[in-house]
This record gives sequence, structure tokens and C-alpha cells, in this order.
Amino acid sequence: MRPACRNFYRRTVNFEMYSQDERDRRWALGRALMDAEGVEALVLYENAYFTGGPPDAIVVFPRGGRPVALTDGPAASPWADNRRSRHAYGIAEVLWELRLHRSAVGVLGLEPYPPIHRGPLLPHSLWSQVLGLLPEATFTAVWPGYFRHVARHSGEEVAVLSECARIAGAIADAVSDALRPGVREGEVAVAGLGTGYALGATPSVRVRFGGRPLSPGDAGTAEIRCTYGFLEVRGRMPLVLGQASRALAGALDRARAGYAAGLRAVRPGGTVGRAAAAIVAELDGPGDEPYLVGLNPVSLSAGGREAPSGHDFVIAPGMTFALQTGCGRVAVGGTVLTTEDDPIELFAPFTRVSSPTR
Repeated sequence: MRPACRNFYRRTVNFEMYSQDERDRRWALGRALMDAEGVEALVLYENAYFTGGPPDAIVVFPRGGRPVALTDGPAASPWADNRRSRHAYGIAEVLWELRLHRSAVGVLGLEPYPPIHRGPLLPHSLWSQVLGLLPEATFTAVWPGYFRHVARHSGEEVAVLSECARIAGAIADAVSDALRPGVREGEVAVAGLGTGYALGATPSVRVRFGGRPLSPGDAGTAEIRCTYGFLEVRGRMPLVLGQASRALAGALDRARAGYAAGLRAVRPGGTVGRAAAAIVAELDGPGDEPYLVGLNPVSLSAGGREAPSGHDFVIAPGMTFALQTGCGRVAVGGTVLTTEDDPIELFAPFTRVSSPTR
């Protein structure tokens, strides 16, 4: 995230959105993770889960105390001790002060795992300095365990996700309303972005038609991401000006079938790999692209034509997943919350497909 983006994020996000009870719940999960991994502290790169924000901090979370948030600006974490020392020497200084310079330390941000870990990764130059400053410490990658411990949402988080989905729905409405012949895809995207920012979220909107002014019969996709309270929903909405051709209608049918298969497969006790394979089984076109993305608080991707290997996570109630299928020029997708039974569709913008050719 570029510095200008970080500063905007600091101005728009309420860092005290969550309660002290939620803080205590998360800290308990962090210490349970330390127990499971056999470490005395965690170092987390660009992480707000245990501090309440900001999202660009490097966090040192010891087993026996408050987290320490290392930042490069004035933003303060409400649940942490704050220092303006977001660099290798800052990490080393905290671990020395806590007498953990010879201890086992878990690290989030060292490496991607299959399925793909899309969270921020520690820069090599920074981590090389840390290793040089702390030669007696033992560092262990903890990302798989971290996901397993924190992926199930609390009641407070579900309430925030619901508001995030409401804002995302308003963004989708704005995109649909802006769609008309003669406009460019950038104008359509700006309409959605303005709505998201106005409602207090951090949105991302990509509209893809080919770069030229839109004409009747054109088809494309809007990819919408909305972040609110450090939680995210995603969706893909097919955009068609006028009547869909037979080929386009067939592509939409395949995309919807893949999404529906994923929705049926995202059940407690199943695995991310089997759910991804269920989506793949419904898509037979050469340009069809299936994706299953675990969301919040880190991103876990199982996209592509092949089911993921390696860390095949078991699905449990209270997790969020983005189901996305692309078929040629169009794609559908939404975000679901798993329950004890059928998942809840938090955000499914692909139910609106066409726009009048006004």
C-alpha cells in the first residue's frame, strides 16, 4: 500500500470500531496460536488483527503482554503500545527489551503457502536485517496456523461484515446506474468508487470493457471489493448493454453454474480443495476461470483449473469466502458467510446483469 493510500485509510477508518471484549477474544486467539506453534511471541507484517489498526503496522505480540505496533506515521493503534519505528531495528529493539532475543518467535509474512497466501509479505531487505540483528532467535512461519485460529468470525465481526456488504451493494447500484452507451469504463468505475468512499469504506472497483466508449451490445465485468472495519467483501457483476447474445448467455449460464456448485460445496466439514474442485467441474470452456478465495482477516486463494495442494483447510461455520467464476468477457461472484448449514450470501451483485441502452 503506497503512503498516500495509507494516510487516506487512517483518516477514514474508525480504529475503535470494535469493543474491548473483541480485543480480548482476539488476544486469546493469538496466545492459543503461540501455544500451538511453540513460540513466545509473534511478529506480524502489516497486520491490524491484534491491534485494531492501522493496517500498515509491523506488530510484535508477546505471550505475556500487550502488542507493540511499529508505524512510520502518527496513527495510533488503540489496543497496542505504539512506536514510530517501522523497521528492522524497531523489531529487534522490542524483542531485546522483552528478553525474547533468544526465543522462538512466530512470523506472519515470511512466505506464501499453497493455496496461495495473498497477505503482505515481509520485504527481503528488512527481514535480512532482522536476522542479522537477532542471530540467536528462532523464527517460524505460522501463517497456516494463524488462518485456522482467526478465520471464524465473532458476532461483532459479522455485524461489521453486514455493513460492509450493504456498502458494497450501494457501490454495485452506482456502477449499474452509470452504465450507458457513450461512457468509458473509467467513468463507470468512478461512480462506484465515489459511493464507497462517501459511505466510509475503502473500495476498489475495476470495470473492464476494452477501453473504448461503450456501445449497445457490449459486455464486460465489474469487479468490486469493499473494505470496512478491516474486513472485506468481494463480488463480480456482469455488465451487458442490451440483449445478451446466445454465446454470451451460455457463458453467463456456465459462470452461474460454477458459482452455484461452489455455494453447495462451502459447507462445514468440507475442505477448500474440494469446494474449489466442485467449481472447476462445472466449467468446461477454454477461457473459464474458477476462483475460491478465503477472506478475512487474510486472503487464501484456491483459484485456477487445478484444486490446491498442500495446506487444505477445513471449512467451519463463521468463515467468509469469495466465490468467483469468469467465462470469457463476463464473470459472476459474491461473498458468503458459512453457517452450521447453508451459507449466507452477504454480497451477490451478479443478480443484476443488464442495463438499458439509454
